[in-house]
Amino acid sequence: WNRKEKDQFGVAGNDGSVAIYDIRQSSYSSIIKCHDSKCSLLRYNPFLFNVFITGSSNGQIALWDSRFTSHPVHYLEGHTAGIYCGDWSPHCQSKIVTGGDDMKVIVWDLLKIGQEQSAEEEEDG
Repeated sequence: WNRKEKDQFGVAGNDGSVAIYDIRQSSYSSIIKCHDSKCSLLRYNPFLFNVFITGSSNGQIALWDSRFTSHPVHYLEGHTAGIYCGDWSPHCQSKIVTGGDDMKVIVWDLLKIGQEQSAEEEEDG
């Protein structure tokens, strides 16, 4: 569910897409092609109603803005196998945690997008 838009929710699909539904309508309101492999994760940002993340069975994580769905805002790189869990921090709109089949749990800070990683950070994932 979109925590800010009480009538909206999304469903991740095996075909790599996400369907966005509005319960006031009888069918989906939009379908977004997110990944080339199974889409295994969809989570809305609890602070910003138009922002969500998706994860795929190939380890790809994408950051989306529902107002502009032709392409993701950013890809988060760090997992080497399928993503099967993840969520936004309930305390900070820029932090995400994800976990996958690569046995990694990664905490992402979106405020650091575009900044260089230190050697230690890169080694840690």
